[in-house]
Amino acid sequence: TISQLKQIGALLVNIHGQNENQSFINKSNHISLLDEYCNLDKLLAKYSNYYYQLNEKKNQIASLLEENKKTEAMVDLYNYQIKEINSAKLNDENEEEKLEILRKKLKSAEKIVKSSTNVYKLLCKNESGISTIVLIEKAIDSLNKITDLDPSIDEMLLKLKDFKSEIEDIAERTLELGQLDGIEEPEKQLDIIENRLTLISRLQKKYGSSIKEIIEYKHEAIEKLSKLESSEILLDRLKKEYKAFHSEACEIATEI
Repeated sequence: TISQLKQIGALLVNIHGQNENQSFINKSNHISLLDEYCNLDKLLAKYSNYYYQLNEKKNQIASLLEENKKTEAMVDLYNYQIKEINSAKLNDENEEEKLEILRKKLKSAEKIVKSSTNVYKLLCKNESGISTIVLIEKAIDSLNKITDLDPSIDEMLLKLKDFKSEIEDIAERTLELGQLDGIEEPEKQLDIIENRLTLISRLQKKYGSSIKEIIEYKHEAIEKLSKLESSEILLDRLKKEYKAFHSEACEIATEI
């Protein structure tokens, strides 16, 4: 009977030793005993190592995939922000101040031209032939006629000549001012400046109160984007490593 066979089996196992019968009779030990008999210990240890590595890579990949789901929106946002700032071509941190000055000048273009022209005529040349320069030149001529009568006249002549040079310089600079730095079609240029200032103002509301802060924001966005994109590189590397470990594990499993 089955009961008698179990009794006989237990007696046979006892031949190997007093305690070994428990190991042989226990079914959970049959696989390990068979592996030991076939000398598979080293292969099994190697396979176990690959199995552990596979689980590690699998968990890391799953974790990164979950993180990437959350960061995809941030990657799109940073790409958009960087592109928007780059398209504005903000190369001069003082551009806004310069544009404000030029806008003010262009808005008052007619007044500037009229006033600067009037100053130039009064100081240097006009239709009547009477200007500050002309009057100073006449004063110099008059003093030259009496230089031998008083030594202090030479000092007066030097001062008048210096005045003449300074007034000529002022007249020339005033004339240049009236030319509006060579700007043609002031009204058209004013529209361009207004549009440019509007663009800068819009970017300031989003990225910083000045051009300098906007540029700094862009650099920070580039750095953050680089970190997010590096996770994609890491994910690709982990997938390749997982594939390599899986291939090795399959080979060992086949050998076993």
